[in-house]
Amino acid sequence: MTQWPFVGRSAQVDRLAGALRRPGGLVVCGGAGTGKTRLLAAARERVPGVYWATGAPGVPLGPFAPLIRPTTSVEAQLSLAAAALVARRGAVAVDDAHRLDAASVALLAHLVANTTVPVVLTVRGTGPLPWPWLRDLDRVTLGPLDPTEVAEVLEQALGGPVETALAARLAELSQGNPLLLRELVDAARLRRNGGVWRAQGPLVVADSLPAAIAARLDRLPPDVRATAELVALAEPVPADALEHLLTADERQGLEDERLLATASPGEVRLVHPLYAESLKATVPPLRARAHCRRLATLPATLPRLRVVGWRLDGGLPVEPAELLEAAREASEGLDHELAARLARAAVAAGGGFEARMVLLAELPYEQRGDEALALAAELADTATGDAERVRVASARSNLDLVLGRVESARSVLAEARATAKNPALRIRLALQQAAQAFSTGHIALSLDHGDEVPTDDPAVLGRLAISRVRALACAGRTGDAISLGEATLRALRASRGIFGDAVSTRTALVRMALLQAYAFHGRIALAREVGTTGLAEAAATPGGAALRAYWTHELGQVAVLAGHAEAGVRWLREAVALMPIAGLPASPHLWSLDALAEAYALRGDADNAAATAGRLSAVLPAGFVPPRCGGAVWSVAATGETSRARDLALAHARTLEAAGSHLMAGWVLHDAHRLGATGVAPWLGRLADRSQSPLLRAMAANAAATEAAAMDLAAHDLAALGCDLRAAETLVRAGHLHRAGGHPAPALASAAAADRLLARCGPVRSVPATVADPLTAREREVVDLATRGHSDRDIAGRLHLSVRTVQSHLYRAYRKLGISGRQELPT
Repeated sequence: MTQWPFVGRSAQVDRLAGALRRPGGLVVCGGAGTGKTRLLAAARERVPGVYWATGAPGVPLGPFAPLIRPTTSVEAQLSLAAAALVARRGAVAVDDAHRLDAASVALLAHLVANTTVPVVLTVRGTGPLPWPWLRDLDRVTLGPLDPTEVAEVLEQALGGPVETALAARLAELSQGNPLLLRELVDAARLRRNGGVWRAQGPLVVADSLPAAIAARLDRLPPDVRATAELVALAEPVPADALEHLLTADERQGLEDERLLATASPGEVRLVHPLYAESLKATVPPLRARAHCRRLATLPATLPRLRVVGWRLDGGLPVEPAELLEAAREASEGLDHELAARLARAAVAAGGGFEARMVLLAELPYEQRGDEALALAAELADTATGDAERVRVASARSNLDLVLGRVESARSVLAEARATAKNPALRIRLALQQAAQAFSTGHIALSLDHGDEVPTDDPAVLGRLAISRVRALACAGRTGDAISLGEATLRALRASRGIFGDAVSTRTALVRMALLQAYAFHGRIALAREVGTTGLAEAAATPGGAALRAYWTHELGQVAVLAGHAEAGVRWLREAVALMPIAGLPASPHLWSLDALAEAYALRGDADNAAATAGRLSAVLPAGFVPPRCGGAVWSVAATGETSRARDLALAHARTLEAAGSHLMAGWVLHDAHRLGATGVAPWLGRLADRSQSPLLRAMAANAAATEAAAMDLAAHDLAALGCDLRAAETLVRAGHLHRAGGHPAPALASAAAADRLLARCGPVRSVPATVADPLTAREREVVDLATRGHSDRDIAGRLHLSVRTVQSHLYRAYRKLGISGRQELPT
């Protein structure tokens, strides 16, 4: 990359360009690498005749040498330079003015005070200006790029979407400094995965440290650098722990080098995140081991996971029970790589049955299915007592589900629940049955199992709600879903003191389920707000890749529901790139693939829509009910085969309704209506009558509307709920009917409202059945395929028609459209 995009500074460029056109002066201040030179250069490109100079100490008036002749007097040279600049009738732009010699400074002061020559300068730093006359000038201070601007720079520089976690991490490490950001990107190993840029390995490695950081660290005395390494491995460090960890001399050494900063009340970090990353990347292995041994002596009030990790990395003995607790915490936080490492250490340390059970849960994330099956069989043979047998059965069922053996997974749980004697164990198995049934798409079965679970225990309620809130929403009971989700969050927050940090991940998963319930109920703006907040929190959490994937999945679903295809593609491509987590099939992965196919189709990208729908078909395990089906329908519609897409929508609606997913059945029926299907309104109305969702009721009213006024009203309701594209399509139809009935004013109002909604959607491809169209549905389908370049014979084969019938449809279409033949169809 020879030139990086210039993002987030348009207002400042405008201001500098204006200053270069009028008498007076302006000074641009900012730290090193904030983009002062780029800003000044961008403004200079807009204004002709600007004299450019760069500050450099040394020869008097050196930056203005082209304007003067060698003389014996600096005063004479100054006069010549001033006269030449006035005669040029242009502006003067000076970069790095803080490095100017005294004569050059005097020249600029003269130009500002006594001439009409515009002067714009850049000065490093944001403190007091170096010369008194500068203080009278207008001032622009460049701060760091904010995280949103960093993400925009990265997407433009790399030429594609960037994983949210990567953008957030680069924003943190660079502190928004464009120069450091570029150095980090140039040095990092980045790869495009599923259309999304991701990091392959650490962002900072020993042989490619940013130059400014490397130079600063190389100047540190060896003892101070060693102490800084220790803090880097420990940070963020509670201030009282730092006092316990370091001697007074060590603390003084860090203070003298100005390496410490307060991260938050009571916590200390190194002054810049890149210092910590660079030190961790370059610390010698033996010294790192010694540092970890020293860190392991910190007070036990620090999080267990950190202390156990230090002891393990330092080669110190760790009790199996400590390793197991840490492994469970890591797994609860979705850091399966660390969880597997700790579980293996616990097995090696003699952790017995408990350690092997934890390891069994983590083996699938390491792609070790055969090893997991062997370990499960071994554990089943050696299990003693009711509790151990239930736990082994639970783990074996999860493993079967991961391996795509749905019937085996279901029967293992049913048998274990039938033979378990302890009521608490039966509740645990019922919870798993409910979650498993939802993840495989069997909504009614999931609700039946959930009905059998008592919810007076917050821990049980938290586990149940993750799947039950979603199952209720899919069944159309969105009000019940919202009530359960909100009540669960209240209970989990009240119980945080009982369950500690382990409740935080569960809370996040319940919030995601509640987001889906909000969206399905028609509170799309609130759902988007919850998702945006959750993603920001996850992006700021170390090791939160899985949670970030889930949040981008949720945001993508909301975007597609709203009809914002471009945003849907952006979020869902990231979710699909991050999923399945550690290669495991997961319900969110299937939902994301289907929604991404729909987003591509709505954007008019038929090839990517078909490819993504094909990926979904390839990974959908036997026994799973397809979760939402919109992608399967719209990927076919995007090829022009609208009749096949309508038939597919109707078939999927029957499958979803049979599984108890009444709301999703209603959605796909509404898709069939959008694609021109007739007679679906009564069916959709029956589903809406059984639903608590205002959104599904609005879709049913839309499908039932046959007059323009009713369509306008249905569109208003859809727009109020956040379904911009569906509302816009309905308004287009209403406008056509108003116009056909001789009512131009309502037609214009409907069209204007449709335009406003479509502007919010971004680039989308109009749905054929909603456009004012002189063609019949079959003629439109044939014309669409012909426009895409298909031959008459190919069209006949796709639509199961004779070639002669296809030619007849095309002939009638040419007459209606007023064209002479196929070559004019694209226009």
